[in-house]
Amino acid sequence: MNAKRLAQWLGQFGWLVLILLLAALLIGLFSNNQPGSVAAPTPVSLLPSPGAYETNEYFAPTRDPHAPPTWTPNAPPPTPPPTRPAPPSAQPPIPWPTTTPLPTLSASSASRFSVQNLRFGPAVALNKDLLDPFGDVSWSPDGQTLAFNLSIGGTKKGSTWPLTDITLVDANGQNVRRLAPGFDPVWSPSGNLIAYLDYNDDLSEGYVRIVDVTTGQVTPVTTIKRGGVYPILAWASDTELLYYQDTVMLFDYPTGQKSKLLEGITLSFSASAPLKYLGTLPERGLIAAASGSGMVVLEKDKSGVHVLKQLEGIGEFKPVFSPDGSALAYVSSPIGQVKIVSTRGDDFVVALPLASRGTAWSMAWSPDGASLVYADSDGVHLVNRDGSGLQRLGGLPPDGAPRLAWSSRGSLMLSMNTSNAFFTFSSIPVSAK
Repeated sequence: MNAKRLAQWLGQFGWLVLILLLAALLIGLFSNNQPGSVAAPTPVSLLPSPGAYETNEYFAPTRDPHAPPTWTPNAPPPTPPPTRPAPPSAQPPIPWPTTTPLPTLSASSASRFSVQNLRFGPAVALNKDLLDPFGDVSWSPDGQTLAFNLSIGGTKKGSTWPLTDITLVDANGQNVRRLAPGFDPVWSPSGNLIAYLDYNDDLSEGYVRIVDVTTGQVTPVTTIKRGGVYPILAWASDTELLYYQDTVMLFDYPTGQKSKLLEGITLSFSASAPLKYLGTLPERGLIAAASGSGMVVLEKDKSGVHVLKQLEGIGEFKPVFSPDGSALAYVSSPIGQVKIVSTRGDDFVVALPLASRGTAWSMAWSPDGASLVYADSDGVHLVNRDGSGLQRLGGLPPDGAPRLAWSSRGSLMLSMNTSNAFFTFSSIPVSAK
């Protein structure tokens, strides 16, 4: 074979190899699109598929709002904490909760606000001038008025502590009325009084006070020196206020008398950590006092204060009783898991799936106690009190850390942390199908 014929033969062989390679490539591409081919795995969500008011989109809070403020000798009073990533969950998500029901709701309640019966309207922003540096909002017992911490501009003398007034506003965002300088308002059961906190100008002292909503008269309750435990306020009855100062104290508004709530009560856990997280249901005489070490559930009646049960410690959020008094929701310590337990007896516990980051920081019961709404790093969730129907509420702003308050009339109020470090308010109308 001469050189010319050899070169021609090699050229033809090269073209044949190239054609075969292209054919193999086309066959491979075609087969990947046929039924039965293996595709990449799709992530599985723990939550139901999105419906009219659910979404699979997560939003991460820009702050860590569940960390409570603490008074210390060498630092100003608490301000919204700096942005930091939440720690990973201490353990993987737990199995889906079982559906052991609590005692049946009364016939008058009829479970109107169970998750499957709820219909949510669009979130409506309230008055844009209602800026709040702390975000806690409290509904009046009749569901017509909100109390919050209105930013009035400026700071305390020589500090970064924001100036705020205890302020009332109608549920539609109108008719703004300032009551007194202070923050963290808590309504009395009748709606005639509001307990709240304040500081002096140099921040050396904190104050617990009560203001009469009708007259504006302010009654001092106690003074807490800087460095003491940040007091959580809760009403034990229409005229009795609870707060923490070395121990859980009870202040009688008409007489001005103070007494120790837990006098003579033996706890099954260490009391070295302050029982500063207080939750109450005054209409039924129920009280929960808790720390990271443990929680005691009490009933107060004419004969005294009685222990109903003692539980594990809680995370940095106060426990919340259902309106009918049969259930208690709280965030457990140290893993930050939302749990619902019966107020009496040990036969009922719902442990909800852990958030992907951090812990829950806000929760509220529906007016009839049939469902619970709570906020964590994965969004705002709704769940029946037996653990069924868990779903995520969609249609919310994509950022901010919502605080939740559910009115006795049904409206759900959210305060959202904005980019300028203030909270703004939105109302979501809630009705039964």
